[in-house]
This record gives sequence, C-alpha cells and structure tokens, in this order.
Amino acid sequence: ENQLSEAQEEMNRLLEEANSLTVRAPFAGKLIDVEEFQIDQQVGEGTKVATLVNDKKLKLSLYFSYAYENDIQVGQSVQVTIPAVMRPFTGRVEKINKVSYISPEGGVSFEVVIAFDNPGTLTAGMDASAVLTAGDGTDIYPYENGKTEFYEVREIKTKAKGPVLSQGNQLKYADVKEGEVLLTLGSDTIEADIRAQNEQIETALEDLAKAE
Repeated sequence: ENQLSEAQEEMNRLLEEANSLTVRAPFAGKLIDVEEFQIDQQVGEGTKVATLVNDKKLKLSLYFSYAYENDIQVGQSVQVTIPAVMRPFTGRVEKINKVSYISPEGGVSFEVVIAFDNPGTLTAGMDASAVLTAGDGTDIYPYENGKTEFYEVREIKTKAKGPVLSQGNQLKYADVKEGEVLLTLGSDTIEADIRAQNEQIETALEDLAKAE
C-alpha cells in the first residue's frame, strides 16, 4: 500500500509537470504586452509570456469626504461619467477603503472603488468621475476625477522549462478566451517518465493483489 501510494503521488507530480508545459490564459481578456518566441527556443521557468488584462469590466478609484461615510455602502449603484464618450455608465461600489487622503484644502477623504461593465469602447487611463446618491436624495461627488483601470491585470509566466513547440495567439491587443493556449513547451523526458511511473503503479497494484 505504501509503495502504491508513493507511486501515485509521483505520477500526480509528473502529470502536473506535464500540464505546466502548456501556458494558458487564466481568464478571458486582452493581451496588452506579449513576448516573441521562436520554435525550439529554450525557455526557462518563470519566463514572461504576456500581460493579460480583464477589460470586460473596468474599475475606478475615487475619494469621498468622510462627511459621507455613512451614505456610501458596498453594492450601492453609481453613475459613472466619462467625458471622452459623453455618456453615463451604471456601476456599483465594489470596495470601500477607510484610508485618510488629505486634500490640499485640508479635507479628509476615504477611497471608494467602483466597478462597471465595459461595452467594448472603453479602456484604462480615461478620465472618469462618478455620482452617488445619499439616503435623502442628495448627490454625492468625489473630491476629484480619477482614471479608469482594467479590472484585473495579470503577468503570465512559464511554470516549467523546455523548448518552444508552438505559440498561440500572441498578438498585442488580441482578445483571448479563458483557457486558450498561449505557449506550449516540450520536454525530452516527461513522456518517458510518465510511462515508467505508470509501470511502477501497475507493479504496485499487482503486489498489493498478491499480498491480499
């Protein structure tokens, strides 16, 4: 039983290693920075492949006076305005950070992170603001405008080393799906190691059957 357990653990490790040879997009989004590779190029573990952003949603960090501390809650609806496109977007308060931002006028504000859907025509770095509504119907404005940010930014790196077998959709600004292959590496030994380990598992199973 110990022999079988150890053999199965080693097989799981080998399968995980084999799986790590394929670099996939962890979520659907857009590639904003990609590295070029050549077939058979030797690549080390931890090599940057691309920078992927979730541009299906955007976020906006704004600062509001502590006078409105009790009027802003997570989940609250927000009207986001972006001057460049001259139309409002409906978002929601995703996070509230009770920091102390001191304005040049001496006011103290806290941070409100707002998330909203991207219709496909917006990107990071756009001037934006937002208006919330207090319980008495009063409009609440931030201290100043902010800049839109991608909802998530992830630097994708290799988890194994080996020669490049193929490269996927490695184009800057290309849209990719979750799980889409970006880069495939090869290994001179992994297939042989898996076959040998499978034989060890079969042997352990036979020995276990005889012992019973």
